Amino acid sequence: MPARGSGIKPPAVRYIRNAVVEKVVDGDTVALLVDLGWQLRAKYSCRIVVDDASSIDTPERGHIDYQRAVDYARTLLNPGEQVVVESLKMQDKYGGRFDGILWLHNGTTFAQAMLAAGYARIWREGEPKPYPRAGESSPTA
Repeated sequence: MPARGSGIKPPAVRYIRNAVVEKVVDGDTVALLVDLGWQLRAKYSCRIVVDDASSIDTPERGHIDYQRAVDYARTLLNPGEQVVVESLKMQDKYGGRFDGILWLHNGTTFAQAMLAAGYARIWREGEPKPYPRAGESSPTA
């Protein structure tokens, strides 16, 4: 374990679980029914990440590309579809989502597919979001 004040964070606890897609919430959040083992399942929202240091950001509601990003995400994930999720952080600042890598059947991740299609951008915590929030101007405009 790193010494206090060293600036080094301990590694995230990772869990790899089977899950069923409930719905695509938006381009970077998916509602899942996660298999916890022992015939226990729980509903969670998963904020899509690329790795420990970065996640994806997609257009927000009100942005011109919002609906296209959501529609594309829904072509990748159908309700009832089984996926594998690797959780990296159990709750985000909203308290109800966890950060995770969502693996698709073709061996790529949901984040990779959204980035490759141009519907997402890489975002690292502490940096301005690539897509503006409602009422904000774009930092990359």
